[in-house]
Amino acid sequence: MGLSMICSTIDEVICCRSSKRSYTKIHYKQYGTISTRVPEELEAELEAYLEDEKLDRSTAVRKLLSEGLGDWRRERALDAVANGEITFSEAAERADMSVWDFAQVAKERDVMWVDGDHVEDDLEAL
Repeated sequence: MGLSMICSTIDEVICCRSSKRSYTKIHYKQYGTISTRVPEELEAELEAYLEDEKLDRSTAVRKLLSEGLGDWRRERALDAVANGEITFSEAAERADMSVWDFAQVAKERDVMWVDGDHVEDDLEAL
């Protein structure tokens, strides 16, 4: 098992030392299982990704899925703030980003977020 696989499955490591003994307790993350069929072209691209990133298949798929869902959360948050559905601070939280990082993304996308109804709420949240 490669180091990246080991690190991606460890949730918490606790090291304890007393006068009588020392020990390390490792908590592993619990994972659900997703199984899917993919077109051969996508599988070939995944194989190239595995080689480039030097990852095993499970770690690579988890990483790509996590990145894809992060992009999806960001897009939904940008749409919601642009439509005035939520405050800017709420959008940053939904996107799982700091307010400052989210502001940079909003600026890059020309998303208008300053709304008279939400300005006070946003300022209080900062």
